[in-house]
Amino acid sequence: MTLKTVFEKVTKAGYWFSVMAVVLLAPVLAVMVICPDRILINETPSIPYKVMWLSKPARLHKGAYYAWTISSPHVHGGKPFLIVKKASCIGGETLSTKGNEYFCGPFPLGTAKDKSASGALVEPFRFNGVIPEGNFFGIGHSFRSENGRMVDDSFDSRYFGLVDFKLVRSVATPLL
Repeated sequence: MTLKTVFEKVTKAGYWFSVMAVVLLAPVLAVMVICPDRILINETPSIPYKVMWLSKPARLHKGAYYAWTISSPHVHGGKPFLIVKKASCIGGETLSTKGNEYFCGPFPLGTAKDKSASGALVEPFRFNGVIPEGNFFGIGHSFRSENGRMVDDSFDSRYFGLVDFKLVRSVATPLL
């Protein structure tokens, strides 16, 4: 095989790679241009998906991801922002706390911290009972190392409490 033959094969492979990239990305880019309010690019590790399709919410379903606007003095300087969390415990189910651990029925949901990543004191949400219909407990999962162990660092219902489904703006369906 000559150097010229190798160069021709590499050039052809690069060409086809470029063509495939355009063919696959063009529809995604078109959707983003045509309806930018329907595509969510997740910038945090709080949920395992990076691209989500936003659609009108119909009913509350356990395990679905929902987007709504929230504001908290602990995040973004108190300015409102869009948040996406998984509905991990919904109306009619029993939510309980034991210390800083949260459970939906017998199933563990996670553990709250007493301090934020910046060291500020935070007050975990406390609830023991049946979640009212039309509400849910939203969970995210992002982990970081703290004193040699991994801790859950997601800002979610463990800190801001139950979410009224009426506040939900969109169902967030994972794409990537």
